[in-house]
Amino acid sequence: MPFWGYIEVLEKYRVFNPKKIIEAALFISSKPLTTETLSELTGLKGKEVRKIVSELVEEYKDKPFSIFPLNKGYLMKLKDEYIPFVRELIPEISLSKVEMKTLAVIFFNEPIKQAELVKIRGNSAYKHIKKLVKKELVNVTRRKGVKIVKTTEKFKRLFLIRK
Repeated sequence: MPFWGYIEVLEKYRVFNPKKIIEAALFISSKPLTTETLSELTGLKGKEVRKIVSELVEEYKDKPFSIFPLNKGYLMKLKDEYIPFVRELIPEISLSKVEMKTLAVIFFNEPIKQAELVKIRGNSAYKHIKKLVKKELVNVTRRKGVKIVKTTEKFKRLFLIRK
């Protein structure tokens, strides 16, 4: 049952506040949330969701976080000027040195054919790719039967890449 099925109960206990739910969802999500997803969470129409997101964008202008459109959705992110002050608090990604090297090869050569990556990094690259996909740091897609490996938006956010 979708979340909005419980709206009556939440309203009864004065917990339901669509704006706060949208703000909480944006805060907790590591990937962009579409208007449709936010509509499902709140039971609001797309137009109402977009209005609330616009209000939140304005409210966050003078705060350390910003909300911006990305990939047909919205993402809340720490503003770049605050990163140097909190860099040590950013969660580490548990990857071995060889996995990090594979990730670096992908980044510097993206998009890269999986076969080329394996030639460069050896057969263990298959295992590295699998782990990197699981951690949502890379995507593997097929183009004309060839597997292509690229980094994800999550990778770019975690490693503070502007590309």
